[in-house]
Amino acid sequence: MMILDFLGKHRNHTDKSSLDHNYLVWYERFLEPMRDEPITILEIGVSGGESLRTWRDYFQRARIVGMDIDPACQQHAGDRIEVVVGDSGNLSDLARVASLGPFDIVVDDGGHAANDQIIAWNALLPSVKPSGLYILEDIMVAPVSDFCANVAREVLFGERAGIQSVAFHRNSFITVVTAAD
Repeated sequence: MMILDFLGKHRNHTDKSSLDHNYLVWYERFLEPMRDEPITILEIGVSGGESLRTWRDYFQRARIVGMDIDPACQQHAGDRIEVVVGDSGNLSDLARVASLGPFDIVVDDGGHAANDQIIAWNALLPSVKPSGLYILEDIMVAPVSDFCANVAREVLFGERAGIQSVAFHRNSFITVVTAAD
């Protein structure tokens, strides 16, 4: 069993573990090289705080920033975890959270509205450090999957500056975008 999935499944009970979406098994191959680094992670969508705690436990030197529209999510702030109240579809809220970067990793697991996911991706990608990761979860709806496919096409043909690569995990509908060096 991989460490990240173990933490997500047994310690923090996040839906990202292999008990539910099975994202963490796939994520770990991208995230493991950063595990012992002093990185900054932004996760959009805090909910019960399970994944924030998973990031905290896996990345022992990380600063974790969570963003959620629900003010009650601030209760999940604590040891190396900050929680910002904001709407991932609102450019001023995104600018406010971007000012807390730059980020090594951004995970968008927010409201899952197609327009909000695309707005957040466009607004926050410039806040991702070179060689950092932007993980866009739950791209099941056509506008988002079409957007991601278009980004992949642009990267493939060298038409998109600032992105080194994209990866899709079709079973869990995740996109990982790596900012170029």
